[in-house]
Amino acid sequence: MTLVSVLVAAYKPTYLEVALGSALGQTHRDLEVVVIDDSTGREVAEIVRECGDARIRYVRNETNQGPALSHARAIAEASGSVLGVLNDDDVWEPDFVARLLDALQTAPEAVVAFADHWIMVNGMKDPVASDECSRAWSRDHLAPGLHLPFKRLAVLDKPVSIAGAALFRSAAVAGIVIPKEVGGTYDYFLAYVLCRDGAGAVYVPQRLASWRTHDGNLTNEASCARAEEGAAVMRIVFADQRLAQFRPALRAAYRSALWCVATRNLRGGSRRRTATAALAATRHGHVKSALLLPAILLPRWVIRSCW
Repeated sequence: MTLVSVLVAAYKPTYLEVALGSALGQTHRDLEVVVIDDSTGREVAEIVRECGDARIRYVRNETNQGPALSHARAIAEASGSVLGVLNDDDVWEPDFVARLLDALQTAPEAVVAFADHWIMVNGMKDPVASDECSRAWSRDHLAPGLHLPFKRLAVLDKPVSIAGAALFRSAAVAGIVIPKEVGGTYDYFLAYVLCRDGAGAVYVPQRLASWRTHDGNLTNEASCARAEEGAAVMRIVFADQRLAQFRPALRAAYRSALWCVATRNLRGGSRRRTATAALAATRHGHVKSALLLPAILLPRWVIRSCW
């Protein structure tokens, strides 16, 4: 059988036991679960110990490394020929690995197999929210099977959920460096790495995973730091000549990310960061960003009431 490495970067213990249970309960039994403990306490270690499953490999970061470096370490520690990222608060269906592994193995041109997923609200699968998510990311009408290449899907349309609803070949990410500054957008960075050389992706249209929505998850965190992570990864993707055919659309995405950085830092009170991002966005054709430059001279109470 094929060894599959499940990569879990653990920050908070709240839902970790459920996440690990869904990994260990897979019908495909030949797997290891690599847990990178990036928390500040001992709760993650205790949960792993209580699982009592020899397939779990526990690795603790000496200091907090954040999501990008923690997942890079998980990839480096993994032994499997196929990898899957499972967020510490999400859940896989019991046949998640078996279904996606079969799809991947029947398509040698593909480096990743991905599925649709549920949205969990208050711990329950929400059909309405799930349907909205599938429509928002175009998975509701995406053709099943092989997409070759899948560059546009990975970097523009973005139906491929690397974090939580995909399996990918370890050889395709061997030796990569995930920049620390991409932070919580590491999953988009991985999708970019997997697609950039023209390989394929296989779509399995069933919902084989559940993404949990709650105030503490990274996706819901609207902050200056999250905006800057988004701009950092878009800068990398925009600069890659292997994606030159999408350059106009990527430029628009990059300048929108810079605009987000500028406006959030304006509200947050960092005039220097606002000016830097606004100037960069203006250079890439985002004319509206130029209006932020005089705005940084306004009193903070005026800025917060207007932006």
